[in-house]
Amino acid sequence: MLASSDIGLALGRVVENTPQSTADVDGLLVSAARRLDPDGQTDLEWTFEPEEGTVTERLAALASRRDRESDLQELDLTLRNTHFLRAAAVLREWARAERTPTPTASA
Repeated sequence: MLASSDIGLALGRVVENTPQSTADVDGLLVSAARRLDPDGQTDLEWTFEPEEGTVTERLAALASRRDRESDLQELDLTLRNTHFLRAAAVLREWARAERTPTPTASA
């Protein structure tokens, strides 16, 4: 229940679209992810190497997950969407930074 409220608050902050609200979104979504999966990682190093073998092996692993209980499938989907929203918030923050001119020191 608390994870749902964190996600709802984060979505509200996305709609506000202010510099402070943009900064708050990631914190709220990280909080939601930790509530959903306390032992899960919220930050991973970026790598260009696939973590799990070939594409065929990865697809087979994903297909085997379909047979799990629906509660686990729903949790996986919610976590995936939460992290997707985090990525979108970061992109939005980058776009805002590129549009905002940096103040220059007057000589």
